[in-house]
Amino acid sequence: MRHWPPLVLLALTACYQPRLPAGHYRCDKDADCPDHLVCGRGRCVEPGSLDLARPPELSPPPRDPLEFCQGGWFEIVPRSVYACRRSFAVSNNEYGGLCPPGYHVCDRSDNLQIDSANRMAACQAPGGFFSTRIDIALRRVDMNAREADGVCMPQAADQPRALLGCGEGVGLYRLRNNGCDSLQSAVSCAQPASGWLCQSVRNVVYSESQGGLLCCADQA
Repeated sequence: MRHWPPLVLLALTACYQPRLPAGHYRCDKDADCPDHLVCGRGRCVEPGSLDLARPPELSPPPRDPLEFCQGGWFEIVPRSVYACRRSFAVSNNEYGGLCPPGYHVCDRSDNLQIDSANRMAACQAPGGFFSTRIDIALRRVDMNAREADGVCMPQAADQPRALLGCGEGVGLYRLRNNGCDSLQSAVSCAQPASGWLCQSVRNVVYSESQGGLLCCADQA
């Protein structure tokens, strides 16, 4: 029988790397597996079988609307339109990121459907005014009665500009003749209600905590 020197045996052992079949090793992650295998469902498997062995990636959990709407998140139209109570500032019509993920500040492309007594009451219940990003102007303004005609598709010369939304509060104007886009409450940029400053819907600051924005669900 031939006897190998100890150093030779050590070198041969170091070079020996058995290629064990898929499924032999348990694992929690790819790093637990030999180089030619990946981790899937707790076992080391061939990369080609990864789709069958590993469950699909889970989507991150939805973020709490109160991260964006610190004062409250109120349903106006089920699963569609919500009042987001928060302060905010908009410059040059940049409204992105003001509503929770999956929602945007309501605009003219949304079917708001806030035209029934129940939905108007739902928008008034939180208190305060909640604005859209729909550009309007006012005409035939009655400052005593706090009424005006809404110019729903204003031209550059139409003044004063106003914020269109829903809710209630001191300093708002009620729009005659069914308002614009089913909404009948407005803040005049010429004489804004408390906490509101605006030149038009493109440049707005709201600094108080009772009102905020109308958020509409993104369309799939």
